[in-house]
Amino acid sequence: MKKRIISVFVSLLVVSIFALPMSAVYATKPTYVEWDSVTGMYLATPVVDVVGENTIIITKTVKTWENGDITGIGTTESRMIIHKDGHITTSAVTKITVTGFMGDAVVGTLVVKHGSIGLWRIISGTGDLANLHGEGEITSNSAPKTWTFKGQAHLDP
Repeated sequence: MKKRIISVFVSLLVVSIFALPMSAVYATKPTYVEWDSVTGMYLATPVVDVVGENTIIITKTVKTWENGDITGIGTTESRMIIHKDGHITTSAVTKITVTGFMGDAVVGTLVVKHGSIGLWRIISGTGDLANLHGEGEITSNSAPKTWTFKGQAHLDP
């Protein structure tokens, strides 16, 4: 009985190996990327909500200018929650109409999820950047309001 189970397992393993593509396709090697996102004008009046007992939620949409390894113009929708104990959490999504990537002219958009500080991740792309993935760290400077994105990016085939 054991021999039969092992023989069926080996047969299935061999069949599955031949079912795999013969030439593997790999993503490009990750590349270091860095760019600044400078906040400009508000595109809508910030909304301030008080929820429960002393919890404040501020939602705003701003225009951004991207300079560095990624260049273009973006729109950031952000949310800041000030908890009743004083703890602050932030989250944002920036949609960038990209005109340049790593010094090359490109056409496409990127959607990047991030906070004011901490981590960022590319969650989608279109056009020349449809298969671009990346993640890294983000820092913030308040005068002028600038986010600096640093990390790794790569293109999938």
